[in-house]
Amino acid sequence: MRTVRLTAAGRAERALLDARSDELAGALLRPLHAAQRERLVAAMAEVDRLLTASTVTLDAADPDHPDARHCLRPYFAELQDLFTPASTPPAASCPTRANRGPHAACSSSRGHRANPSAAPG
Repeated sequence: MRTVRLTAAGRAERALLDARSDELAGALLRPLHAAQRERLVAAMAEVDRLLTASTVTLDAADPDHPDARHCLRPYFAELQDLFTPASTPPAASCPTRANRGPHAACSSSRGHRANPSAAPG
């Protein structure tokens, strides 16, 4: 794996581009009153939710597959936290073919968000 970092000149150029972008966004938003800005923000959030939803797929997977276990482990940990009294010893954190069945559902995201675990609204 390679790591790429901006040089001092690159950081300066990026700062200039960010400032120009901020100026343009301000010029577009200044004419809007508060209610219009709120509507715009809500519409942008809806677009983000719809685009995120379009990147999610549900596939049947063997619960012993590493991808399925990665998806199921936090789900079962959350269920355990919600429904297990603090004094109860922990149970198995993730199902296996032996205790769950032949398939487990697992969602995946195809790169729309920086945080792929974020759920669509």
